[in-house]
Amino acid sequence: MTEYLLLAHWLTTFFLLLVWCIEKIAHRWTGYRFIYRLYAGLPLLLCLTILMQANAPLTRVPDIMASLSVANTAPVVVIRHVNILQWIWIAGVAFVLAGVVREWRTLARLSGERIKLGAMDALIAKEINGPCLKGFLRPVILLPENYRKKFDAGQLELIVAHERVHARRMDNLWNVIAFGIRAIFWFNPLVWFGYHRFRLVQELSCDETVLANQPANVSLAYARALLAASAFQHAKQPLCTYYGDKEMMLQRMHCIKTAGRISKGVQRLVLCMALMISGSFAAIAATDVSSGDAGPVRKTTVQPKYPPAAIEAKAEAGVILEFDIDANEGRPFDIRVVENTGPEAYREDFNQAAIDSLKQWRWEPSGRVQTDVRSKIGFKLGK
Repeated sequence: MTEYLLLAHWLTTFFLLLVWCIEKIAHRWTGYRFIYRLYAGLPLLLCLTILMQANAPLTRVPDIMASLSVANTAPVVVIRHVNILQWIWIAGVAFVLAGVVREWRTLARLSGERIKLGAMDALIAKEINGPCLKGFLRPVILLPENYRKKFDAGQLELIVAHERVHARRMDNLWNVIAFGIRAIFWFNPLVWFGYHRFRLVQELSCDETVLANQPANVSLAYARALLAASAFQHAKQPLCTYYGDKEMMLQRMHCIKTAGRISKGVQRLVLCMALMISGSFAAIAATDVSSGDAGPVRKTTVQPKYPPAAIEAKAEAGVILEFDIDANEGRPFDIRVVENTGPEAYREDFNQAAIDSLKQWRWEPSGRVQTDVRSKIGFKLGK
């Protein structure tokens, strides 16, 4: 699990840097709709790389120990080691996701008048201070109560066209996926910045779609509609679209004003380069993770203590344990019981005895944490 997270983390960082470079250099010729589609490649790249790594030939064979004939001694109480960094990561993910749950509950409680705006449903709610799109399966436009005073008929039509593009592309679903990636890698500031850029490019690409093949006077009216909508501020919520703060709106106005001609040839060239670079990096990363571990080298083993109750009942068992190995001292930690073939009544005793024994084993330090290593300890009564 740890190796998969590290692999996904570095791939995410690399991919975001690659997309930012493409956006900075080529957005005038590719357009923001093309840049926005590139972002969809990140979850696909992560899934593909992890599948490649999971299906690669395993050079690390689980560390299986032959069954032991052991003596009769009493078990010791098991104390499991907890990796503090894992708990910090879990706590951070939970904290970030708690905000989404709170927002979902707020949106679920919204009520008001429902109206039809063309092919779109709209909800007029007093809690809303600006237009946005909620949901992705059955998207609804949210409007403030005073929307008729703030937007004329032309502006409202352009706002609906804008939200219709979001609904057709299921942008809120992509927002949830992007927010999930940010929640998993909450400790990386580049991922937070990447989420901000993704939301900006999403809006810029939506503007580009609405204004495609439209005359100049429509661009001016659209810019005025955006300014009217941006007067109402609300947070960058992952479950809704949003029009942006002052800085974001200035950039959107600039892009509308300076929009150039899009080149399909440049798009194809950039796409081929992005596929080659990201694909090569993903293949190398997956191969390194799969082949970079030849298996832990065990230095010391300690024979387990046979549970007295099991001896009296003449019960035998085979216990398979899964665990991680410390990078510097070669100590096992986070020990989990994967399988126990002993009788039901004595499995807990066999588990405790096996874990107590394993905690005293030592491996050669490898300089990094060895994860998901397995050992089998057999409990057999001698003749």
